[in-house]
Amino acid sequence: MVTKEGARKGITPVISVIILLFIAIAIIGIASQFIFGIISGPTEKAFQIPPNSAFCKKAGSDYYINVYVRNAGIGTLTEKDFVVHEIDGASVTFISANLPIEKGSESKLIIDHKLSDCPQGDCIGLHTLIIGTSAGIQELQIRCS
Repeated sequence: MVTKEGARKGITPVISVIILLFIAIAIIGIASQFIFGIISGPTEKAFQIPPNSAFCKKAGSDYYINVYVRNAGIGTLTEKDFVVHEIDGASVTFISANLPIEKGSESKLIIDHKLSDCPQGDCIGLHTLIIGTSAGIQELQIRCS
């Protein structure tokens, strides 16, 4: 194509606009993936402990803490997902857990808290349970009597 001044115009401006559009779309895609990762990361392994669903139960001379946990996240919760579980600052283990917990489901976790685990061998009283996943940590006060 020849213009009035005799200079040639090519297809280069059209190609450069198309390339700029592809670059803009790629940047928008990368940014949306980054933002989605930030938003969905904390909610993937989220859980709730409904009110009055953590209690102490005595079996023989041992005390066990029962906790009902509801999966409030977008993924399945497994035992490995519970990265923090302690009573009064001491790490404890699940002795019984109906895991994995599917999205929207609830399960009972039984935590071992024997007399030998208590200060001076007395489990009666108020205890602090800390349980958590990568999405968050919950702290509960539980009374054993």
